[in-house]
Amino acid sequence: MDSRVYASLSAFSDVVDTKVSDESLQEEYLDFERSYFDLGLLSDTDIPWGYFDLGSIMQTDVRIVRRDELVVDVSRMLLRRMITGLPVVDDSGILVGVISVTDVANAVARPELLEKMGELTVSDIMTTYVITETLRSNLRDVLHAMLSFRLHRVIVIDDARKPIGIVSSLDAAKTLQYLLKELKSATLRNAS
Repeated sequence: MDSRVYASLSAFSDVVDTKVSDESLQEEYLDFERSYFDLGLLSDTDIPWGYFDLGSIMQTDVRIVRRDELVVDVSRMLLRRMITGLPVVDDSGILVGVISVTDVANAVARPELLEKMGELTVSDIMTTYVITETLRSNLRDVLHAMLSFRLHRVIVIDDARKPIGIVSSLDAAKTLQYLLKELKSATLRNAS
């Protein structure tokens, strides 16, 4: 979930006058968001979504950062590696957030944060609620999450919430390109 969506969720929580926990409100918001995009076109096809399990399409060389790292150092890493976001973990390697170029840009746009940019740590600007998938998910699940939450990446975690992979929008596009080529080849073979 990008930081703008998270900010909307935070604002939504602030105006609701109930005794509902923040966690419950987040779950209700996420359920609404997940249902917002209808992937019926994907569901109504003969595409074998199970074939595209995340283990076969995710990047397993996961770069991670700790929440106490300086934003300027992480920004340099993002630029040097030409990536747009990284999972943030605690000292045990458990996923606690994600930091993206959008989070950095938002910090630069806020004068009170820009003044102390050299001192900011990842935990000061990271998005703390991360949309994740597990190895039990498939490409359709990732596409649904990316569309519903306007994500550029989905973190794949194990049962202990440790990052084990990332599926970026580029990974999803490459997989769909492969699928389209296979469908085209099958169509040409059947037409012969």
